[in-house]
This record gives sequence, structure tokens and C-alpha cells, in this order.
Amino acid sequence: MKSARRFLGSKLLPGILILLGGLAMWAAIGNVLDGWSSDDWPYVEGVITASEVSSSSQSMGSSTRSRTSTSYFPSVEYQYTVNGAPQEGYEIVFGGYSFSSRQEAGAILQKYPLGQKVRVYYKPRKYHRSVLEPGLHGLPYILLFGGTIFVGAGFLMIKLFPKK
Repeated sequence: MKSARRFLGSKLLPGILILLGGLAMWAAIGNVLDGWSSDDWPYVEGVITASEVSSSSQSMGSSTRSRTSTSYFPSVEYQYTVNGAPQEGYEIVFGGYSFSSRQEAGAILQKYPLGQKVRVYYKPRKYHRSVLEPGLHGLPYILLFGGTIFVGAGFLMIKLFPKK
């Protein structure tokens, strides 16, 4: 029993923490870097081709005391052209928006009604990477910070637990 606990504490759990933390950091880093640089990206005029509120529901808790949580997201599609090549985009802001009410998500979409002409910021040499609002929203920072904590905790556990 003691050796199983030692294996769990010295190898398995730290490995899982490092893996999960690394995945979170990997998922966030592209959005963080693009969010930081997007203020300097060139822009063109585009047009909104779809604009709606999307939702995602999750059930939490046990089957007897289950609770459903719903998040609402403003979703857009837009078209733009760079150097004669037509492009399509979906990002309002890097990191996205998430709200607890449909009305809050809808408020963001008031700026992006169907047919609205918009300024589309695109990544130089990667014209398909675009955003309507340059900069960065909070989720990538949370993933990057949380991933760093997980990786650090995993390495700390490896260092602190004996290898016998």
C-alpha cells in the first residue's frame, strides 16, 4: 500500500499535473501572442454575414442534486478580402466572450448586426487569422496562469516526494 501511494505521489499525479498544465498553456499561448500583437495588425473592411447568441450548458453535481449552468456567447461570421483573396473570420476578440445571460451576449452583438460593415484586423502572412476587436480578453490569461501553476505543482511534487 505504501509503495502504491509513493508511486501515485512521486510519478503518476505529478505527470498528470504537468501534462494538463502543459496542454492548457499550449492552448492559450497562440491566443496570448496574437492578442498582444493584433493592435499592430493591418486591417481591411469586412461585412458581417452571421450574428447570433450561442449557448452551452453543463450539468454539475450528482444525479440527485444536479444543477445546470448555461453560458452564452456572441457568435459572428464575417467576410473580408486581403490582396484579392476572400477570407472568412469568426473571432470577435481573442479569448472570446462568455456571459451568464443571453441579454449580455446580445448586447455585444448590437455592434455586429447582419450586413454591418466592420474593420477586420488580420495577421500579416496568415490572412485567415483575424479579429474584430484587437487585444486580448481574460480566458487565455487564465489558461496560461492555471497551466503554469499545474506544471509548477507537478515538478514540485517530483522534487519533494522521495524516489525510493
